[in-house]
Amino acid sequence: MKTFTSLEQAFEWWLKTIYPTIPPSLKKGKYRNAWRDYTFKKGISQKRMRAVLSDFGNISEKVTVTFNLEQVICWKPAQISIFVSMTTFASMEEAFQWWLTNIYPSLPAEVKKGKLTYAWRDFTYKRGISQARMKEILSEYGEIEVQTLIKYSPK
Repeated sequence: MKTFTSLEQAFEWWLKTIYPTIPPSLKKGKYRNAWRDYTFKKGISQKRMRAVLSDFGNISEKVTVTFNLEQVICWKPAQISIFVSMTTFASMEEAFQWWLTNIYPSLPAEVKKGKLTYAWRDFTYKRGISQARMKEILSEYGEIEVQTLIKYSPK
């Protein structure tokens, strides 16, 4: 069993260790495309990396998201930030759901326009919102730390 701190790190290990040992007949299609897309930085989603890794072994992931909520106190002429709450979640989606339930409703209407409304709509109606976008929004309202632990056991 190998342990990694990111899915990308696990996939890179798989490319260096397992991919070269695959018979040429299997290197067609999705495995070759995944190798090419990752190697030449064409872009490969975490979902696709996870699918390729799971074809050759068992993968278990543990994600811990820690969110320090920032309260902003406005002073003339400066702005002072105070961290008032630290909360830990098991996933980015759980942290974002908490933020939408507890913080978003209390924001002024002029702040809710634009990207926050689109993010709320995309998350609520399951239209798709990336973890990077959720992290970007959460980081505007506090400090966010994501720790990932990947355990991979080749078959």
